[in-house]
Amino acid sequence: MERTIIVANTSNMPVAAREASVYTAMTLSEYYRSMGLKVLMMADSTSRWAQALREMSNRLEELPGQDAFPDGPFGRYCQLLRPCRFCLPE
Repeated sequence: MERTIIVANTSNMPVAAREASVYTAMTLSEYYRSMGLKVLMMADSTSRWAQALREMSNRLEELPGQDAFPDGPFGRYCQLLRPCRFCLPE
């Protein structure tokens, strides 16, 4: 655990904090990867993150899309995974 960073959130945290925690973890991962270190970033429950995005979208009165989720979460999920393409072997 000497070289471990844990970004945690719980379901009782504010919606904005739950949404931001995933981006915070990804930013930290990208930073250390750019320093040449080996990085493993794990998201325990992306469904809770998607739920937080849905709650934010409902508060902003966005219209729902697929499966009663606003279109935003799907695009944001793709944005979250986009940096991973640089790590995959060809």
